[in-house]
Amino acid sequence: MNIILSILLTELKPGKRTGIAAAINILATLTLYLVFVVGLGELIPRIQLTDIDIWMFPGIIGLFATFMAFNPALQDTYRMVCKTGLIDQINSSRLLTYQVYFIKSAILLVESFGHLILSSVILWIVAGIRLNVGFLILFWFYYIFGLILISQIGMITGILSANIRLQRGLLNSLIIAVFLCSGVIVPSLRYPGIWSQIIQYFPTTVIIEGGRELLIFHSLNKIYLPYLIFIDMAIVGIGYTIFRRRLSQ
Repeated sequence: MNIILSILLTELKPGKRTGIAAAINILATLTLYLVFVVGLGELIPRIQLTDIDIWMFPGIIGLFATFMAFNPALQDTYRMVCKTGLIDQINSSRLLTYQVYFIKSAILLVESFGHLILSSVILWIVAGIRLNVGFLILFWFYYIFGLILISQIGMITGILSANIRLQRGLLNSLIIAVFLCSGVIVPSLRYPGIWSQIIQYFPTTVIIEGGRELLIFHSLNKIYLPYLIFIDMAIVGIGYTIFRRRLSQ
């Protein structure tokens, strides 16, 4: 346990990379705010009688937090399983395979959660949104389950990647498209025909719409949280299985 705690503290120690990541966080959050809130606000002053600032809050945070959960997970895991000699170091350490996977998952989750909070605070201050602090904390807690899902997808992609640059570009484009279709701007219930029924069951839709319900309506669909927990448990199990097989090769 001491070894695990020592590794976590070492990996999470602030450094140059932390400062650069924080700067990127602030710039990206402000850019998304200007594009989505200010830009759309000129065209759509209100959505369902709700200020567009708070309406777009979960979507902006979701978009940025996704990138900060997916990309580091993809790159770090790729290096971990593909870098010459690193697998031998892992296999020769006193840590078990599941401990290695848990440590890496925990580090990525803590880092992405930090970005989630920083981005939320920056947007809160810049937009001047009136938020209930208690429900904002619940919003952060709820989004943790989304970060687990996205970071695990990033880890799995990193383990399986043959061409990291190509796959990262394609998957980032796919993630943007999926999130934009998951209620970032238009509520999923507003989509026409069968698409409305399909998109409601996307995990990304559950993340965005659930966060919006917490911040605006101070409630949460009772299915959302168990659904995300189930998805997270499944994706963690899949990720660990793939990671263990890769190390045993």
